[in-house]
Amino acid sequence: MQGPVEKRCFLCGSKDRRLLQLRDRRHICQDCIEEREERIHDSSRKISCLYLEKRNPPKNLWDFIRLGAIGITVLACGHAWFHGVTTISIATAFAGMWGMDVSERQAHKGKLPFTRALESQIDDLYAVMVSLRAEVASIYAQYWPLPPDWQERRSQVMERDNNTCKSCGRKRLRSKVPFHVHHIVPRSHESGNHSLANLQLLCEICHSKLEGHELVRASRTERLRTGQWMCRVVSNTAAR
Repeated sequence: MQGPVEKRCFLCGSKDRRLLQLRDRRHICQDCIEEREERIHDSSRKISCLYLEKRNPPKNLWDFIRLGAIGITVLACGHAWFHGVTTISIATAFAGMWGMDVSERQAHKGKLPFTRALESQIDDLYAVMVSLRAEVASIYAQYWPLPPDWQERRSQVMERDNNTCKSCGRKRLRSKVPFHVHHIVPRSHESGNHSLANLQLLCEICHSKLEGHELVRASRTERLRTGQWMCRVVSNTAAR
């Protein structure tokens, strides 16, 4: 007869005391989740720094040539204008503008390798960050309680459903009735995960009419009785 199955993190294989059981019967340790969250934040920070560095690349020789061309042009134009030689002043101005344009294009050309190297690093970091976010989101979707990214999921559901009740078509922004994010398969079921496919936006009226939602119904009744039905704040109440 086989003994009890050991509980191990499906990512690192450890038997950490802080193991969480997911809806798909796998286990995961808090350290793995925290490590991935930290890597996401670190990648985001590095991408921001690289974008800032891309906007302010190091100067090369052509940048200094351009500054010199600007200075010489201003002095030459001022000298010619002071002595009343308008034609020479105009010609000097055009020659200076041409020199500044050439030096600017050459400076930009010299910075292209540096810029392309930064863009390659940004693309690599972004791919890593997207992959980690997808992995963490898939893990959070299997949580038994509401996941840490629940507020973000609610916002995504509202945007996806166009702020409209999926049952009666009531518009959230035009209604005084609170709106809830409802689990199609109830959270009490093993398959009632928090994936976007299992979530939909319902107004409180339609939500309270569903079977097994006595808590929502009681909450609405109490609000109507006390005159607080004007509240437009979206409730955090989730389906059982």
